[in-house]
Amino acid sequence: MILITFSYVCGLTHIGVHVLFLMDNGDIFVGFARTILDWAGLFYVTINWFLIMISFIYFRLFVYWVEVLKMSFFCPKGFHNNSRVPHALLTALLMVLFFLNIYWGFLLLKMGLGFLDKGKIKDLHFKIDEKEKNLHKGPNS
Repeated sequence: MILITFSYVCGLTHIGVHVLFLMDNGDIFVGFARTILDWAGLFYVTINWFLIMISFIYFRLFVYWVEVLKMSFFCPKGFHNNSRVPHALLTALLMVLFFLNIYWGFLLLKMGLGFLDKGKIKDLHFKIDEKEKNLHKGPNS
């Protein structure tokens, strides 16, 4: 949200809109994964994981690198009041986001390969919610 707001304030909305589109594009598969995680079989979960990975690699890594970072590095407009500082800051934030996407991609790959190796589906979020509920319960609950 900060990146998109900052791009608007600096007059670089064309970059902010691309970031918004690319980062939210594959979320349909994540929502579908949460829906089918509890009741679907191994085949459907595996297919969905492959769709998530393809979407993630294509949009968040490849297209992001080729389109958004190219626009940011070589953008002729975007110098606000003849200052390169907002443009340089936005480019730095875009690079941080790119490296975060690489890290998240490795985590998704590790999770999926662990799932394919063991064949078991674990809902890690459910375990965290249960631990938090137990922490909030008092001794007399």
